[in-house]
Amino acid sequence: MVVLAWSQRYTLALWFRSMRDEVMYQVSRRRFDPARWKRVLSSLWRISSDPRLANSPELRRITLEGNAETVTLDATETWHGRFLLDNELNLTKLPDSDPLTDSPTSSPTSSSVFAGRS
Repeated sequence: MVVLAWSQRYTLALWFRSMRDEVMYQVSRRRFDPARWKRVLSSLWRISSDPRLANSPELRRITLEGNAETVTLDATETWHGRFLLDNELNLTKLPDSDPLTDSPTSSPTSSSVFAGRS
């Protein structure tokens, strides 16, 4: 059990940090929002299920903005997985300050709660 946990430590840390932040957000608002939980857990599951993204030390946490329509990520600026999250999993938006948005072919995107895999 310890070896399995150690081999998946970055995925476990991602889940822990993301869920901790969501608990703290909802406690501060003094309400339980099942739609936000569904979005957070769905996003974490999609990231963890993709072998290209799972167990990546560069991805530290995901959070929701506003009313759970947009997932944002806390990751290193040069992490290769940002492109995968935006284009293939349709999970996040890239901030305007992100170095990946400097190219003319890349622009910030948003992900709807109802967006699914194509």
